[in-house]
Amino acid sequence: MVDKLLVDKLFLLESQLRRFHEYKILEPFVFNPGDAHEVQSAAKKIAGHLKLENMTFIISYATQGKNTAGHIQLDNSNDVFIEIDSEIKHDYEAVLSILAHEICHKYLYKYNIKLFPEFENEILTDTTTIFTGLGKLTLNGCEKTHVSTNNNKDGSKTETTKTQKLGYLDKSQFAFIYKKLIYLL
Repeated sequence: MVDKLLVDKLFLLESQLRRFHEYKILEPFVFNPGDAHEVQSAAKKIAGHLKLENMTFIISYATQGKNTAGHIQLDNSNDVFIEIDSEIKHDYEAVLSILAHEICHKYLYKYNIKLFPEFENEILTDTTTIFTGLGKLTLNGCEKTHVSTNNNKDGSKTETTKTQKLGYLDKSQFAFIYKKLIYLL
């Protein structure tokens, strides 16, 4: 059932955007997420891929609410403000994934495509990252595993593994959409 809903979103995007969109993949790239200029350049590269060159993306890091990795201000302005959770700013793959998602919000806004309720719109936005060729950026950053080692008082070590999920889909759902899209092409 979930797979059908995701495929339905792909077909919605195809029917609404095919005349504006030529499918090309933006290959992942490395940048320093701690350097404000490089973050701006990364956003500009993603925006250029989506043919949003006339917009200026202003990126900042700020603490976000629970289960929120980023936020975009959506209005008709060509100055677009994006906030990324400051806890993520050390991982360029996660930052690319968030930028892809947030900039796709602006892309959908430009073409007046929105679903309700809000959760469905977020799923559509995640799907749009794949549809627009930002799939590798999303797949590489959508799930991050961090392992930390703590030294105990008795001399032993304790290893803790924490997995952070970014986006509204899980990694297997992103991969499913990517595979379906490649098959449809």
